[in-house]
Amino acid sequence: MAARLQASLLAVAVIAAAAAALTTPASGANYTVGAPGGSWDLQTDLADWASSIAFRPGDQLLLTSPLVTMVSLLLVGLFVV
Repeated sequence: MAARLQASLLAVAVIAAAAAALTTPASGANYTVGAPGGSWDLQTDLADWASSIAFRPGDQLLLTSPLVTMVSLLLVGLFVV
């Protein structure tokens, strides 16, 4: 009885490992806000830009603005010792 259970558990483990090896990890896309010609500013129509893209979980947004860059660098500087 114990040998049968052990064999079943081994079979399940082998199947799970094979399934994990065959799948590819999901990765999101990277988007620059306002691209290709705009940026994170008051002149770019961000609503129009956002409605043209089908965002999915895992996607990342890159904000290009002098202020955002400066704040990001300041925040990084606070945590780097």
